Amino acid sequence: MTCQELVERLTDYLEGALDPELAAQVTVHLSICEPCALYLDQLHAVIRVAGRTDTVELPRDVLDSFLTLFRADRGA
Repeated sequence: MTCQELVERLTDYLEGALDPELAAQVTVHLSICEPCALYLDQLHAVIRVAGRTDTVELPRDVLDSFLTLFRADRGA
């Protein structure tokens, strides 16, 4: 498996959506390719941070100001 092939399959790998043979190939590649293993570590970090992100409600006047600026920028 090439690094490109691994990157294309990594999300499915993390979600457990690969067939066992392909998942084994990904596991082997990760065990021998330091850059891909580092990429996986980075993905895990993003998942951890994204899972802790809270949504923020903007005050209506701030939201209206953003929408006005957006529409003006788009020529609306």
